[in-house]
Amino acid sequence: MRYPVGIGTREDFENNWYNAQGFGNQTSYGWHEGCDYNLKTGGDTDIGQPLYAIADGTVKYYHQNSHPTTGFGIHVVVEHDTPFGKRWCHYAHCQVKNFTSEVTEVKEGDKIAEVGKSGTRYGHLHFSVFTIDPGTLPNGIDSYAKTKTELNKNWIDPTEFLNLWYGVLVTGLKPVDVETIINDTYLALTGDKPSDSEVKWRLDTWTDTKDLIESVTADSRFYELYIQPQLDKQKEQLETACNTAKDELNADWQTKMDTAKTECEARLKECEDKKFDDYAWYELVEAGFKKMIGGWR
Repeated sequence: MRYPVGIGTREDFENNWYNAQGFGNQTSYGWHEGCDYNLKTGGDTDIGQPLYAIADGTVKYYHQNSHPTTGFGIHVVVEHDTPFGKRWCHYAHCQVKNFTSEVTEVKEGDKIAEVGKSGTRYGHLHFSVFTIDPGTLPNGIDSYAKTKTELNKNWIDPTEFLNLWYGVLVTGLKPVDVETIINDTYLALTGDKPSDSEVKWRLDTWTDTKDLIESVTADSRFYELYIQPQLDKQKEQLETACNTAKDELNADWQTKMDTAKTECEARLKECEDKKFDDYAWYELVEAGFKKMIGGWR
């Protein structure tokens, strides 16, 4: 996968382009469901810059003449197969281009349009990624997020999507079973598989890979069910090990103290015995009398 502008590399994208309005920003109509990419040279210098297919795909929808001066102006949607299912990339505010004369299938790096300012005052690429087929929405590819719930349900952050899959050959890869991802994630983190109810809850609440990873590794539900019990178990094991080591040290200390006491008592007795062995009884008595007599004098 490549980036939709410039030479397609992440380095070029980050060095020469910037995001004028990010995904999820609140707007007058609701929530910004895409990102607005502009050249860092400013103004309308990016008008006419080629826009490329980020991966192999199909030009699924386009609006060319229906509302060129309002809304998304001239815009096109390319459908891609990715390891996590189909994604629909939306290029809006393009310059005049006869999409009907183009082949339906595109390869990664094929030019599909040019940066323009149709439907808006300033030139930029409004780029978004649908997680559902926009053709199924009430307003089709002209849909926008009126609520945060709609935003999170129907779109993902395009910059994060590009950063995640940049350089990966996504076309032709077998779609990944989400349930397998959930099971493998829990297995890797906890050593155990989640319960059936936990898998169902994850399947019902996750929206994309990033959301799954963040929820599985950060939310309080996972912490309480899996992390806290493990921490408690580890704490208990550490306390047991510490207490065992303490008992062993205490026992060792007591043994050493008893040994030292016995040795000390033996030395003292040895000294006492030696004192009596070095003097005969009469000598001790004589010395005592002399001391007494000396004291009288």
